[in-house]
Amino acid sequence: MAKRGGPSVIDGLASVRAAQHAGRGAQGPRLRPSRTRLPAADKPPEAPRKPRGSGPASRIGHTAIPPRNEIVCYVCGYAFVLQGKIEKTYCPKCRHMLEMKHFVLEDEVGGVIRTIGTIEITERAKIGADAELVGGRIVVAGDARPARLRAGLSVEIRPGGRLEMERTTAPDLIVAPGGRFASASPVSCRNLTVSGEARARFSVEGLALVRPGGALCGEIRGARLVVEEGGGLKARVSVAKSEGANKR
Repeated sequence: MAKRGGPSVIDGLASVRAAQHAGRGAQGPRLRPSRTRLPAADKPPEAPRKPRGSGPASRIGHTAIPPRNEIVCYVCGYAFVLQGKIEKTYCPKCRHMLEMKHFVLEDEVGGVIRTIGTIEITERAKIGADAELVGGRIVVAGDARPARLRAGLSVEIRPGGRLEMERTTAPDLIVAPGGRFASASPVSCRNLTVSGEARARFSVEGLALVRPGGALCGEIRGARLVVEEGGGLKARVSVAKSEGANKR
């Protein structure tokens, strides 16, 4: 027995039993089941999806180039270019309001029609002698001989189209496939494209082009003549060198 007031002594066996007795009464932390779902071992995790419209490819796919419009003012004759959809515009030179409309003529036509767009004369149109047609492009698929035609860019002759060159003004003349053009008077133009049949004495400032299936007869004078494979040429040809070729 230990003496009073002296140090108390605990042997090793007593300390072990005390620790075991304390461990029986203590409760450890309770663990709840995890709600985290792990991917299966044989199925790799999915890559994150990119939102629509992101990345350079998607931006390029939605890019649209606005249309390019060649315009010749039907008041002063000034030529300029605009991009995008046009209904009306001002001439940069004379400041006149110009209308962009497309006319398809199928009934009786008289008076003045003016537009920087296209005028199409169908085979059903009945053109009066007082008709004056002014457009950017004029397409002739009917009898337009009574009318005065003034095109800022080109006149195109399609099958069934007839016109009088003495009453027609246009920088470029186009004879479409199946179209026929003949003139007893000399014809002067900036460019000539023949995919049908053209018979006249032509004087061309720029390019005279005969496409496959086309036939050019009569006389041709100009700076450049190109006859593609399949095109026909039966004419007296006089091709002058351009100023650029002389400088070389």
